[in-house]
Amino acid sequence: MSYDYSSLATTGASLISKFGRDVTLKHVTEGSYDFSTGGVSGDSVTSETVKAVFTNYNDGQIDGSIVQRGDRLVLVSNDVTSEPKTNDIIGGFKIVGVETIQPANDVLLYKLQVRK
Repeated sequence: MSYDYSSLATTGASLISKFGRDVTLKHVTEGSYDFSTGGVSGDSVTSETVKAVFTNYNDGQIDGSIVQRGDRLVLVSNDVTSEPKTNDIIGGFKIVGVETIQPANDVLLYKLQVRK
């Protein structure tokens, strides 16, 4: 017997909508390496507005390497157009880690570790 997680996803989206704020999520797709210039060219960025809740890590979670002082934890509901990924930008912060909360096949929300 399987559990239907869709009601939890709806509840999560509702709470993030109620307590979160509108921020821009910029999806960054790196371009290709240009041999003539020695750099990467042709980056593309697509943007969408999402609701997000920004929180701080507590002192016990800050280890100085994986989680650094100043990092923030961002919760985003599952109703994004495109799944957030490392190196995307949200609310002016660079995403350095993405955890998808997904029991079974239902994505409930995304936990993002972000850094200035």
